[in-house]
Amino acid sequence: MYPRNILLEMPLFVIRFTTLWMAVALILSMQARAQNNNLSPERYSVYYLVVGNGHYEQDPEKFNTSGFIPYDNLPEAIASAEIVTKFLRQYAHAKGITLLSSPDSLITRMRVGKKFEDVLNMMLRDSAENPMFVFYYCGHGLTDAVFSGQYLLPGDFTYVVSPNGLIDLYHKGYLRIEELPAKTIPVNNIVSAFRNVRMAYCVLLDCCRKESDRHKTDRFSELPLTELPEVTWKDDSNLKLLQDVNRNFFGEPVVFSSAYNEIAYLYDVPATSQAKQWAIESSLQIGPLCRRILLLLDQSHRNLTLNDFITLLKSPQSDKITPTPYSKFTPDSAYKNIIFLAPSLP
Repeated sequence: MYPRNILLEMPLFVIRFTTLWMAVALILSMQARAQNNNLSPERYSVYYLVVGNGHYEQDPEKFNTSGFIPYDNLPEAIASAEIVTKFLRQYAHAKGITLLSSPDSLITRMRVGKKFEDVLNMMLRDSAENPMFVFYYCGHGLTDAVFSGQYLLPGDFTYVVSPNGLIDLYHKGYLRIEELPAKTIPVNNIVSAFRNVRMAYCVLLDCCRKESDRHKTDRFSELPLTELPEVTWKDDSNLKLLQDVNRNFFGEPVVFSSAYNEIAYLYDVPATSQAKQWAIESSLQIGPLCRRILLLLDQSHRNLTLNDFITLLKSPQSDKITPTPYSKFTPDSAYKNIIFLAPSLP
């Protein structure tokens, strides 16, 4: 059986075990076939799930915690997701699904899980050779202040997160930090899922990584921190190791638009040849990773491996306006195949 701690106990997506096992069997058989034939496919077969999470619950009657401050809607997330989809289709010849929110259709954990499953099934139907999965998310995100876990917030997330983490004697009814994985989309579980199916992948996250204390200033000012129960586990060496791993995803092809405990801001669409070709409105603002991808198309005129792509994406010289994206990815021979073809711009 597929490890329950990845898919259920620490829920990432609601995905049928059979589908993942079939995907594993397909991928491993393709790898074995390539090895037996001494073949090294020159290009990846790229599949994607792109999520533009631009709408969040605003109805106080649906808030799960009293005093919850609704997250702002982000129409820019929709625009960013549409641009990244065009990029993947045109320059990676990719197939996949773009999941966009609307006022009447919020993005939930269940919807993301179903689309993730649908993309895997797409690979199965195509008998995809040398597959790679690209996951892009633009929307709200947060980091917990205890484990440094990274979370993508679904549109129906309406909880106040406890300021005291695991033990909270003062704020009954607030979401404890250890409950976050069941109410959000944990980045760690996305990475774990890809690791466990042994699939080449890339995760691009256009979102904030700010610690989950957005309500603290105006909700907890009456409660001095010295009155909170003592939490000695914060000094535990094992916890610090876990925090380090959760913040960095060492060696993995995971790229954040912001550094740990930082806010990701929106930026103007650059006046690039590609932006003009796609008739992207200059008045739009987009996520910083999305902006860098548009700039990359004017700056690079060669085929790109995943190693090349991430190296260029996080280069300070790629964009003087946006902060340098955060990634601890280590270029690897496993990612030497071509993922993006050289742009042919007028």
